[in-house]
Amino acid sequence: MNGNQFLTTLKKLGYPQASNLDAQTFDWIFENDAVLPFLEWFCDHAHALNVLQDRELREYRSLEESTGVLEGPQLQDALNSIEGAEDDIPVAELREHVNSMKMELDLWRGRKESILRQRNKLSLHNTSVNHKLSKLGPMETVAKKDYKRCLEQSQADNSKVQHCNTVLFMIIVLNISALRQIFGHVS
Repeated sequence: MNGNQFLTTLKKLGYPQASNLDAQTFDWIFENDAVLPFLEWFCDHAHALNVLQDRELREYRSLEESTGVLEGPQLQDALNSIEGAEDDIPVAELREHVNSMKMELDLWRGRKESILRQRNKLSLHNTSVNHKLSKLGPMETVAKKDYKRCLEQSQADNSKVQHCNTVLFMIIVLNISALRQIFGHVS
C-alpha cells in the first residue's frame, strides 16, 4: 500500500482536483501500522457509489431542518401501524411461503452439490493432465535430441549418396565416352 493507491481511490470517488495531487505526499499515511488496515479496506472498497451526491446532501439537510421527523409518540404510532400490517398475513400464506422457500433452498443445495462434484471431477482431471504434462517435458527433450541426431545423420547420408551418384555419373560418362571411341572407330 502506498500513496499511489490512495490517490487512485480519491480519483475514483471524484475528489475535487485529485489529479493535481502528488501521490508521494500521501506515503506517510501508510507508515502508521494502526491505520494501515483501515486504509487497505478504504482503498479496496470505497467507490463513487459510496459518496453522497449534491442532491442527496441537500435532501438530508432539508430533512434535518424540517419539523417533520417522527419522534416520541408519533414514531411509536408509525411503528405500531407497520407491525399491524405484518399481522394481517394469514398463517396459511406464511406456511406456503415457508414451504416454497424450503423447496427453493433444497434446489439450491442440490445445485451446490452438483457444482461441487463437477469441481472435484475437474480438479482430478486437472491433476491428471498436469501429471501427464510433467512427463511430456523430458520426453519432448529426448524426442528433439533424436530428431536432431536423425536429421544430421540424414544430411550426412544424403551428402554421401550425392557424392556416390556424382562419382558413378562420372564413371558412366567416361565409359560411354570410351565405348564411343571404340565403336566409333569400328564403323
